[in-house]
Amino acid sequence: MKTVLHGVELRMLTGCCPVLYMDSASPFHEYAAQMLQAALNSGGKADSLYEYTSDPRMYDECKRKFGFKADDVMLARVRQANLHHVQGFGCGKRSTMLAVVLALALEKKGILPELWSMLETYKLDEPFREILRKAQQQAPPVVKRPPPQQPIIQLGVELHIVCRKVPVLGMEKASVFQETASWFLQVAVNSLRKADSLYQYVADKTLQAECLKIGFCKEDVFVAKLSCDTMQEANGLKAVGVSGKRSVMLSLVLALLIDGWIKFDYLLKEVCAYDAKLKLPAAELFKRVLEAARNPNDRGGPLDRLPIAGASGGGGGGGG
Repeated sequence: MKTVLHGVELRMLTGCCPVLYMDSASPFHEYAAQMLQAALNSGGKADSLYEYTSDPRMYDECKRKFGFKADDVMLARVRQANLHHVQGFGCGKRSTMLAVVLALALEKKGILPELWSMLETYKLDEPFREILRKAQQQAPPVVKRPPPQQPIIQLGVELHIVCRKVPVLGMEKASVFQETASWFLQVAVNSLRKADSLYQYVADKTLQAECLKIGFCKEDVFVAKLSCDTMQEANGLKAVGVSGKRSVMLSLVLALLIDGWIKFDYLLKEVCAYDAKLKLPAAELFKRVLEAARNPNDRGGPLDRLPIAGASGGGGGGGG
């Protein structure tokens, strides 16, 4: 649903995320930067108060619901760490700043005294109030569920390390990582390209033999090497998936983590910004794979299956 008010086209996505296009004739056009400064009660440059971010899930929703391509809109969030979840799409720089201001107003339920004072000065308080009301009406309802009594980590993965540092990953269809494997790979290599294009399948008799020793069927073993333009130094890094392409994607992420191309803290921070519910399972998986790579078993061969909560019991087939 699209609303046009005071030269501003407004659409709303899940999570109170505005999608804005602002006409140059809009009364808000020349004040967008000043509005952002007032909303955050900051004397710093407006450009320093927000940052562009890549969230494939949000871009996909924007395209699916409204037909916008990644080149049409820019997603930005408040730079302040405790407000990273406040974000908005804009068609152009000033539209993006206004989208972030509107997202802040929604987050704070309109309680932004410095912003309202500034808007009153330029007689923009009522026009902005109209836009805010429309945004509140259009925002998809948030379904609140009672939190579990205690966290339960069900990873649904089976992990081995072969040849000292090559991960071999199997993943159940019900795994918490099943729907996010492609996102993990895109974030790990800092790319907006399709995850399928970031690696290539290769033949590696040594890795395949190690997987057969563990007990996987030849038909289930997919060896891949990284092949992307955003992290060329790591190209050629190998990983193995044994339950379809999504297990390959996540296995490549673990290979990057083991080899030091990405840091545990960085990856976990991105996970939290994307979906806080993934923090515990992701932290558990990352921690286990790093421990496994640092501590090979006494026989010096492949590690035995790691005792991860919720892990599956076998190689498993199936596509990703």
